[in-house]
Amino acid sequence: MIREKITHKEFHKIAKENEYFLWHFVQKEQPKNYLSVCSILDGKKEKNPLEYILEDLDIPYYESYTEDSIDFLMGLGYSPKNLYHSPKSYSEIIPWNYRFGPVLVGFKKFSNVISTHNNCYCIEGVIDVIHELNPEYMEKILVNLEKYPD
Repeated sequence: MIREKITHKEFHKIAKENEYFLWHFVQKEQPKNYLSVCSILDGKKEKNPLEYILEDLDIPYYESYTEDSIDFLMGLGYSPKNLYHSPKSYSEIIPWNYRFGPVLVGFKKFSNVISTHNNCYCIEGVIDVIHELNPEYMEKILVNLEKYPD
């Protein structure tokens, strides 16, 4: 199973090599908790729910940082309002690394099929993305979720 950190510059190579793939654009230093959809390649030892879902799936999974890929994501048609969160006032302080919102995108070759940008950036949203890419993955997801009910 492919699980790699990449840059948006590798898109054409990846799209040529894979029929389906997931691309997760994450925040730098994104906080990790049990309910969040966060990086599985950040070097943390504990598993997160996304890892349980992907555990037995043969779908390639890639990660990049949203802030490094903002032009690429806007080129896919995603609204900058949901990708970049600017402070509403000068008195509001948002750490730089949290200004760029995360999103998981499902691709079929060169086509952007579905993303959590259009629905929920949550585990259910991830499952929707995977199901929309290829419904055959749903059976394996359900088996994995039964193994880890919490």
